[in-house]
Amino acid sequence: MSAFAATALVLSLAAAQPAAAFARELGLPVVAASATIEQITGCITRDCPAVFVNLGDSRFDILTKYDLLRAIAHSTEES
Repeated sequence: MSAFAATALVLSLAAAQPAAAFARELGLPVVAASATIEQITGCITRDCPAVFVNLGDSRFDILTKYDLLRAIAHSTEES
């Protein structure tokens, strides 16, 4: 988990508010678990370094630009 993701998670838990409300408060987009890489990368910018991923059943994950870069680098190493 990246430092940004860990900080956001801790702040969300400390604030005792649902992740979706916290994401909206931070101005982070919420995407479906079925979102494509293209949809996710379209949401991540210099000013928006992460997205909340709605996993369903009120569960969310945080995906950062560093997570995406790591996944892309890993996939190219396997090719």
